[in-house]
Amino acid sequence: MDRRPQFFEELLIEIKDTGPSCSYVRAVHDYLKGTDGTFACFDHLNACRCLMRLCVKDEACASEVFESDEICEYIRQGLCEREDVVRCKNILYVMINAMQCATDYVKTYRIVGVIVMDPHFKDLPRTVPAVRPVLAKLIALSMRSVEPVKKQGHYGVDYGVGVPGRQLVNSYGFVQHFFGALLLWTREWTLEEEDEARADVECIVERVVDLEWFPTMFRNLHEKEESNARRKEVLLREYLFSECGGDATACFAKVEKMVPVSFCDAQSTLLHFLGILSVKARRFDGKTVNDKHPYVLPESVLAFLLDTTREAAKACKKYAKNDDAGFAERNVLRECLFTLRSISEIESTPHFPDTVGFLAGTGLARLLAGMIIALDPPSGSRQSMKAKGPAKAEEIPKFPIDDQAFGVQNFVRDNFPTVKPYNGYRVDIIATLANASHRRPRVCEDVRKLGGVAVVLSHTRGEEGDDGAMDGCEEEPFLREWALWGTRNLCEADDAIRKEIEVLAPDKILEAEELMKRGLKAELNPETGKPRVVSIEKSSKVEMETVSALGGGPMATRATKKVRRVETQKNEDDRKEVREEEEFQIPKNWKVAEL
Repeated sequence: MDRRPQFFEELLIEIKDTGPSCSYVRAVHDYLKGTDGTFACFDHLNACRCLMRLCVKDEACASEVFESDEICEYIRQGLCEREDVVRCKNILYVMINAMQCATDYVKTYRIVGVIVMDPHFKDLPRTVPAVRPVLAKLIALSMRSVEPVKKQGHYGVDYGVGVPGRQLVNSYGFVQHFFGALLLWTREWTLEEEDEARADVECIVERVVDLEWFPTMFRNLHEKEESNARRKEVLLREYLFSECGGDATACFAKVEKMVPVSFCDAQSTLLHFLGILSVKARRFDGKTVNDKHPYVLPESVLAFLLDTTREAAKACKKYAKNDDAGFAERNVLRECLFTLRSISEIESTPHFPDTVGFLAGTGLARLLAGMIIALDPPSGSRQSMKAKGPAKAEEIPKFPIDDQAFGVQNFVRDNFPTVKPYNGYRVDIIATLANASHRRPRVCEDVRKLGGVAVVLSHTRGEEGDDGAMDGCEEEPFLREWALWGTRNLCEADDAIRKEIEVLAPDKILEAEELMKRGLKAELNPETGKPRVVSIEKSSKVEMETVSALGGGPMATRATKKVRRVETQKNEDDRKEVREEEEFQIPKNWKVAEL
């Protein structure tokens, strides 16, 4: 065989003139075989160009290229040369060309099984940042093969070589290092690579979701998942045969407390892509994802999403008082609620599978109601607590929790934070709950049974968000509007909710300093039950002392004279006329009643 340095240069010219041929593949194979694995003096640029052209749209040539052990070894060594970025990128393009036309066996067993699953390959996104877009394209193509591939073995026995995507997702090391680095890289995209790279990463996530591998990938992204899983298994086995006496539920609860759930940034990024995927137009335009999964996401992924939301909320409860810790947990919770809110905004179509309806059947209302009830009432309904003097109101108690309705003792107290983990937390919950209640009687009934009607109503006062807010968070934009939308949907679908709201009425009127300075007071109209402002007709000793304490001077003197003048009126018509003359218009920013 000719060992001239210009061998690949001449071969490339022949391939350009005559096209790909298996004879050229064998020539490359024989040339590499005679080198004894030393490729230091090779013309790597033209060698990669030859292989790229041999793998373009020719199944026989592409398959033969990767069935050659010598060529595969040359490719593997090229990927290990991290300093030679051009060579590394060109070899990846050779693999991309082959993944588009080679046989399923070659793609599965030779390319993915031998090269991609090589321990050195998983570090490429971290060590060679320049090839990340090419890697995303390669893995997106690798995910396309979904059926196990079989090859004839010895004695005529068929053996399966597995699904490429499943091999990658099930490998903890590959997911942790390769997919984790690839997902974190998406946060650093430049304008040039964003469009194409986003499409490839979304393609990977979509394939993982549709094949129901999402929970596995999500768990394997955490650096401690493997060790935590082994520790849980050992502890559970010990408790089952010792302390808990075989009670699996008690043992599992005890193990969960000893090995708490934690999250990482790569997991929150993966959830962000899940949220984007869930509202892709073509996933709910009258067609199902596939025959097995009629919803916008597979049922197992939807159930996993609800469970992850609860676990993230529980993790945030632990970090509620520490802003520096729990950053990843808060991001995971935010992305979970973002995905649920995005799904809830999809308009349901009659006679078509309802994704929100499925979520409602698996505990969506219970989850959201528990999360919002665990918080204090919104600061917008607590403004009277900041007043001074007679206008100061009593502290509004926390929302009552019905453990029996939630089905588990201390379900709300143990799982959900009592302080907002991030700004917009209330809006995400109320908006999702309001959308889910739209023309879904079952959701409305669940909200009513869990005591959520009064909670939604309390949020119609909005969130003031000033520096004096009790929870220390900034404002919640459009919280009042979402609460009104939720109230409307609840009332439309459930008669019991309408009756529950109808019986609500003002209990009493809180004293206001501005009114008393003018010799006026607020009271409930006994005929209509609505608040009104009238003159102080019969001032008690406390009222007179209050008027005097509010400032003396002309205002207090005028108020005292006004009281005395009203008291001397004996004719009912004259008293009515005086009231009409001295009627005071309530400014819009005054609070005269508390529901």
